Amino acid sequence: PWVTAGGTELFELYADDLYSSVINLPFPFCFYGSVYNSCVVGSNGLITFDVSNANTINAWSLTTVPRGVIPQQIPYAGGTPNDANSTYYPRAAIMGAYHDIFPLINAPQRKVEYSIVGTAPCRKFVVSFYVVPLYGSTICNGRLCTQQMVLHENTGIIDMHLGDKPVCNAWNQGLAILGLQNWNRNAAVTAPGKNCTVWNETGTSYRFTPAGTGSRFVRSELFTLTGSLVSMADTITTTP
Repeated sequence: PWVTAGGTELFELYADDLYSSVINLPFPFCFYGSVYNSCVVGSNGLITFDVSNANTINAWSLTTVPRGVIPQQIPYAGGTPNDANSTYYPRAAIMGAYHDIFPLINAPQRKVEYSIVGTAPCRKFVVSFYVVPLYGSTICNGRLCTQQMVLHENTGIIDMHLGDKPVCNAWNQGLAILGLQNWNRNAAVTAPGKNCTVWNETGTSYRFTPAGTGSRFVRSELFTLTGSLVSMADTITTTP
């Protein structure tokens, strides 16, 4: 995991069930065969490349609508956007882990931020949740979650680091999802045993690596002149 301090703090997510404003990515990112240049972060522990979710509600329910008892696994294309009580999983989503957490409280210790580490063409876009309470009863609020999602430049690799992901069965059945869902919401991949189930993790990391019949990498070249970056592009025309 990367250091969870010194990045851009997402103060707007110190609330309940909200998505951030649009965040411009420092590099194009290939996800399920499509290239994205921006994203939004959900306060319940996810990233989505569907920026129409910006500044709207990040639904908390992980059971069948409305407020049912059956865990709803991914992929799932149902639900109503911008409805906190609907089971709605966004398009092109990275869930790491997606569960009902409560960044509104535990100030000033808790922190939600993003940062950019490394140098091109091997940078990382890092979203960190640090000591964020679980939502629910007083018992749940006393259980703190620290987790991180990392997007790797050029390779499409996604890492998820779980410093401490506790469980509180008193709310939302203690359910959580660790995985990815595509734009059409008809394909997904999850860590074993973590598709809308009850689980806890401490000091564990997972890596999701693209695979397919054709290349899913975004090609770019790094051009330098006397040690200074000139351009990042497929081609460049310049006068020596």
